[in-house]
Amino acid sequence: MSSNNNRNKVKQENKSTPINKLTISVAGIFILGFLGLFVYFIGSTTIKTKGYKKGYAIESSDGDEVSAANVDDCVTQCKNDLECNGITFNNVSAKDKNCTKYKKGVLAVSTNDNYGWEKQQSTSSLKSNTVIIGYTKDYIVRKKRNFIIPIRPEFNYTFWLHIDNWNDIGYGIWKNVFHKGTHITKIPKSNNWDHIIDVIPEQSIGVWLSPYTPVLRICVNTNRFIQNQLKQISDKSNGPMYGLIDDETGGNSSSPILESIHPGINESNAAIHESDKLYDGRDMTKKYNQFNNVGNQSQLQKMEWFDITDIPINKLFMVSVNINKNVVEIYLNQKLRYIFYLEQNVEFNMSGDLYAKQSPTFSGSIYNLTYLPTFIKYSKIEQLYSLKPKENT
Repeated sequence: MSSNNNRNKVKQENKSTPINKLTISVAGIFILGFLGLFVYFIGSTTIKTKGYKKGYAIESSDGDEVSAANVDDCVTQCKNDLECNGITFNNVSAKDKNCTKYKKGVLAVSTNDNYGWEKQQSTSSLKSNTVIIGYTKDYIVRKKRNFIIPIRPEFNYTFWLHIDNWNDIGYGIWKNVFHKGTHITKIPKSNNWDHIIDVIPEQSIGVWLSPYTPVLRICVNTNRFIQNQLKQISDKSNGPMYGLIDDETGGNSSSPILESIHPGINESNAAIHESDKLYDGRDMTKKYNQFNNVGNQSQLQKMEWFDITDIPINKLFMVSVNINKNVVEIYLNQKLRYIFYLEQNVEFNMSGDLYAKQSPTFSGSIYNLTYLPTFIKYSKIEQLYSLKPKENT
């Protein structure tokens, strides 16, 4: 009897074995399915968060190759670049060419070593031909065809700078930020300004950093053959050819200079920026621009320049150069800091390309370099300032 019971028990156990295997198989499938869903969820969340897609690339032929530490850095550079609408990052390319930024194009399936990303929508209201350089930390050239020739001798350049470290590279020599004009394969490493303008006589405009102290120099070509339509403004101001804007009055009284070129604006929109001397030691109390004849050319054409002192280091700041014939306004972070009077009317450079960060240059980056072929109103300065980029790290 006992023997029969044992046989029955073994049979029952043998019958239940397939059921246990089936249960384990179903459980395994369920677990694998759950893991698959988890991986998919994490992957889709990463795509939504990061925005880029592996195995995709932008299909376009107008890309700019730049260096990036990784795909996140490549995406960040594009986000801070007003003219960039998408990127392709290749993790097997050389580090100096692993990130390609595109003005236009579509995201399409590509090889697995590519990562693609595109902006969902543009928050900028600027026209595409306004942005000359969205972002660069390297040497870059923009062709003259990108610039609309102004109808009158007036135009505006606005840009953001981040200077990483003043003593890092280029200490003791003039450092190129950008210039539009003369093409030169090699800029001399010199602390003598005359050496710079001898080899680059055409600059309209040119932006440079001084050899030793944090000073930004802005230079322009001028020509006395260009009709001076602002002589009455100079006479009306009864002031020097170089002016500093002083808001210590509290902004209650209007400045004749400001009223002449910006009706309705008063000194509450401006900010004082005192300086006793220009970088190269020339006496600023004379209140005149510093200028120099361009090479061996006739004095009909001159190179004129002015210095912006005490510029920030390791901090993002905006500069806007607003030129109306022989009047130059300089805005720093949307505040009107300087008004300069040129000896002659400004001459727009029509024949040269724009060269940015040509060696020797500075340690840092240029953001949102824009050009407009007109003298702009303060409301436009505010709009440009509102597009302040986030600093790339």
